[in-house]
Amino acid sequence: MSRVLVTGAAGFIGSHLAHRLLDRGDEVVGIDNLNDFYDVRLKHDRLARLEPRDGFSCQRIECPTARRWPRCFPSRESREWCTWRHRRV
Repeated sequence: MSRVLVTGAAGFIGSHLAHRLLDRGDEVVGIDNLNDFYDVRLKHDRLARLEPRDGFSCQRIECPTARRWPRCFPSRESREWCTWRHRRV
């Protein structure tokens, strides 16, 4: 089991990726800024479906606060960076 950071976890692609990673047994740390680019209720609904799942946690983080990421991934060995465009899950 890997710990995977999913940016934009409340979005359409990010939430589906998070579900897929959880299904395969990974731990998912989601981050999202929950901006109002489109209806924020959709984002909250997606997070509401993810939050009860074992292995999922989410934090509201703006991109400029990327310095907080090491708190989500305290050891380099536990990090697996996943970008949906570059890797099929």
